[in-house]
Amino acid sequence: MLKALLVSSAVVGSAVLGSPAIAGPLYFNPEANVGATGANGVGGADVDLHVGIEGNGAYAQIGPMIRVPDTGTDTEVGISGKAGYGFGPGYTELSFATIDSDTSFNLKVGGKFDL
Repeated sequence: MLKALLVSSAVVGSAVLGSPAIAGPLYFNPEANVGATGANGVGGADVDLHVGIEGNGAYAQIGPMIRVPDTGTDTEVGISGKAGYGFGPGYTELSFATIDSDTSFNLKVGGKFDL
């Protein structure tokens, strides 16, 4: 499975970077996202275990996503990924997550400014 993740990441990375798949360093990016609501408190968590590639202001990463619900139901495993590009102080990122046959997409656009 790790070999498939590395190959997938390299393919996505080369498409985003517009150069050979080994254009930038590979990296591992574990990330936990925990939900919360005002009425119920802390919700479930999604844990991403991504392998990525970056270079020339762009990056792409892909890997398994482990969904740990707060309801005591079984943990689910899916796949998620993201690709982004930084330009001056701005950046944009497109991400996706798939579990079973449900796929969600998110677009993030923002900026980072020195104070």
